[in-house]
Amino acid sequence: MTFRHLAFGLMAGAALSACGGGSGGSALPHTSPSGAPSPAGSVNFNDYPTFGYDNQRDEFNPNSTAITPASVPALHLAWQSSLNDYNTQTQPVLATEIPGHAGVLFVGGGSGNVYAYDASSGVLIWTTSTGQATTSTCGSGTSYLGIGGTAAYDPASKSLYVVGNLNAALDPYPSNSLLRFDAATGKLIGEVNVAPSPAGTGESNYGHTAVTLSNGIAYVGTGSTCDVSSWRGRVVAVSVPAMTIANTFFTLWDPNNARGAGAQPWGGGSIWGWGGVSLDLAGNVLTGVGNADIGASHGQIQAPFVAAPLEYSGFAETLLELSPNLSTALASNHPISPSVYGGISTDLDVQGTPVIISARGACGPTVALQDKAGTLSIYNENSLSSGPVAQYAMAPSSYADSCFGSPAWTRTPLKVRRR
Repeated sequence: MTFRHLAFGLMAGAALSACGGGSGGSALPHTSPSGAPSPAGSVNFNDYPTFGYDNQRDEFNPNSTAITPASVPALHLAWQSSLNDYNTQTQPVLATEIPGHAGVLFVGGGSGNVYAYDASSGVLIWTTSTGQATTSTCGSGTSYLGIGGTAAYDPASKSLYVVGNLNAALDPYPSNSLLRFDAATGKLIGEVNVAPSPAGTGESNYGHTAVTLSNGIAYVGTGSTCDVSSWRGRVVAVSVPAMTIANTFFTLWDPNNARGAGAQPWGGGSIWGWGGVSLDLAGNVLTGVGNADIGASHGQIQAPFVAAPLEYSGFAETLLELSPNLSTALASNHPISPSVYGGISTDLDVQGTPVIISARGACGPTVALQDKAGTLSIYNENSLSSGPVAQYAMAPSSYADSCFGSPAWTRTPLKVRRR
């Protein structure tokens, strides 16, 4: 999925954004913004510090009320700027606490560049290169992956946290680093590699997801590139700003039976929803999990990895809930029925980012999640392991990659007119 421009529309204190980059290998020169800048003092911005606005990923910003059905016709383009980056698929985030700017918009590029724009004028404030990983194992030609997920902004420290992928100097396997930047200057002020030492020859892990930041912990998820053997999906908790790893939870890899479900020397189990992991109001971590490595994709499984019996073995292809410190799997459920699998209905990752809804009158938090089988599943979080309370077929499961993305939620009741 490739987008050509980063656009930022302004109207009566509200902001709309779309992110993107053009095709190509490494970063190209910045293109100056076009479009008339907004008059000074005419725009009031609200912080949008993380993917989906908050860690519940519900897209609902209670502080932004300017866009209404009546105001939509007056929306207009304020500015746009071409990133000229490679396959950018991150969501911009917005900060209002940067001196000298009413708002600053941050976006990460697929070539490994981080950009900061003045949200009123579109002027580029700074750009910093983090490097990129390269691979020739996903399709034809060379693929590049720099920043594959949305940044998270911390107002307290005025820091920007980003996951970058790069080829380590003395290691043929990519490192997945959580990077901390000074949001005002773009200076790198902290870094930690969240990738473990490879368990076997050929293991390769990539970070595709947003950073989730809460109470001094940054949560990072990793996955594969095109299911090329071998990889180990995992969620990592990093103590910030110290930039030290607090804990790691491997979604499948458990060769020593530490979890008591039998020895599972399996690869796979990617965390690759674009929004990363979600947090409920108690701090519990929820995520969708990708397929297990069954040896039917790209490359042969090599020791010490063993092919999983099914692509949905263990925690693969589940909605998974973990404790805040990642020490315990609290609940899990396979939303895709085993009867769906067969023919071309395979590789049905539960790749979506869970959306957590705390609605008035509901018996506990509600969780909404999409998957590649084309299903939208609705759960009561308090009984997550019992399965969805409702499911909707958004697309036929026989379609490849039939349902990407995440739902959104509004606190305004939905009104439906019946004929």
